[in-house]
Amino acid sequence: RDDLVTGVQTCALPISNYRINDRRYDHLAQDYAINLLMALPENAVLVTDADASVGTLGYMQRVQKLRTDITLYEADNAFSEHKLYGEDALKRIYLLDLTDKRPVYGIEIHWLPTTTEHGLFQEAGNSGRIGYASTPVLLPFINDITRRYQSNEYKNRFNRGFVHQTLIGVGQYLVGRMQSGSATPDEVATLLSVQRTFPGALGVVSAMLNRGLSEHRELLLELLLAHGDKIPESATPAEIAQYYYLLAALHPGDSRATEYLRLSYEAMPDSRSPVCQLEMGFATGC
Repeated sequence: RDDLVTGVQTCALPISNYRINDRRYDHLAQDYAINLLMALPENAVLVTDADASVGTLGYMQRVQKLRTDITLYEADNAFSEHKLYGEDALKRIYLLDLTDKRPVYGIEIHWLPTTTEHGLFQEAGNSGRIGYASTPVLLPFINDITRRYQSNEYKNRFNRGFVHQTLIGVGQYLVGRMQSGSATPDEVATLLSVQRTFPGALGVVSAMLNRGLSEHRELLLELLLAHGDKIPESATPAEIAQYYYLLAALHPGDSRATEYLRLSYEAMPDSRSPVCQLEMGFATGC
């Protein structure tokens, strides 16, 4: 009997692993790269520091011959034939000088100043003020990943992590479009869909609080509390910590704020916790 049980368990392992690693219908990386490249203007420069982005974008350019007019840089010079030399400060100077000749964009490059946010990428510049441009070509892609996320179609943890970060950023971007008064009806519809997801709600609420829009407290609480008893398993400790931190921010002067801050710290009990900036006594790992 023991041999039979062991045999069944052994046979089940390949089947289980196969289902997890079956990527036949996984087109997320391809769809992302195609939509990103097609959204950029002619002769653009794109800087990314994500290995996965560089690999997929490079494949689309070199193998599929898609948007070969775009020059692709990897911020750390690890996976791109085009190199940025020197420390970050020198790279920044070079790229900002280049904006006089070609449009330069980055994907979350912390040392590259941003002048315009496009949702999935940012335009480099020294304007000192960030604008929010309409990028309608990206909306179908954003709507598609939102729908697939809500339907729990992303089984691979790397895909889920990528979609989480994308929906957080898109939520923040669409709030910027709304506040600027220039959001299109399609963008409003996309925002309503995105904010129903856990990561999208994090992006929307954090963006609105950062913009001083706390007068919409009841609406923001509703967005967050809709996920209170069903935070997705794919949520990272940082995202869970941010969730409770935002709830605390929406309860100023309330005893519940301290409890939410405690939960936030418990989700990520180290110096990266957003609670550390508040010097709470229970946050001993700060």
